[in-house]
Amino acid sequence: MQLLKNFLSISVSLFLPCAHLIADEDSGTFKSIDSTAPILTSDLNEKLIRAIIKGDSIAVQDLIIAGANVNTNVPSDLKDVYDEDKHQTALMLAARHGNTNIMKALITAGANVNSIYGPWRTTALTSAAKQDHADIVELLIAAGANIESTDLFGATALINAASGKACELHRDTTIRAIKALIAAGANVNATDLIGGTALMEAAKHNNVHTVKALIAAGANMDAIDNSGKTALDWADNYQSFDAYRILRNLKNHQD
Repeated sequence: MQLLKNFLSISVSLFLPCAHLIADEDSGTFKSIDSTAPILTSDLNEKLIRAIIKGDSIAVQDLIIAGANVNTNVPSDLKDVYDEDKHQTALMLAARHGNTNIMKALITAGANVNSIYGPWRTTALTSAAKQDHADIVELLIAAGANIESTDLFGATALINAASGKACELHRDTTIRAIKALIAAGANVNATDLIGGTALMEAAKHNNVHTVKALIAAGANMDAIDNSGKTALDWADNYQSFDAYRILRNLKNHQD
């Protein structure tokens, strides 16, 4: 199929030198557009957003070449799109969906890795960290993403990585993401608006391997939130028995 697309691309460019090629996401083929005809940027941007959601990296590259804005936002009134995919930039959307090839294409084309957008003040790094997409976390760090940027709740990417409810299901990628953030200089004891830390969030969600990784990196077990609660208290309050046992044992050994 890819060979056929390449052949069509070459054939059209040979016989229609003034033609413009963009991907047709519905048919999976190329469409030839007269370069003298106006192309609505808004149409290209919507196609870009839908291609990102579908995970179609070839269409994304074609649309970028055709002039789509890599820093476009997902329209709040866009139909047939989940609410979770709205209020984001194209790069945030790609980060959330975990498509590394699309991320690379957008960044190469000039997407702003530090853009903050939407009611939750999300960044691409926050989205990737929350979803346990370690490859994308590493990619964004290499591209210059601000690791200490905070969301609406004051949480850093590290706190978001530690708070993911699916952490234990994706243990290896979660630990990779956390270690990448720490290696890049993330503050393991950073606090959000309620004084919560990454360790407290990991304890809350019973993410025991995350708890161990954070403590090994220097997370303060004695840190307290705005209510005077420690990570051990969080584990107790949320009945996170495994995390509670680990923290209790470490606390006893520390004492």
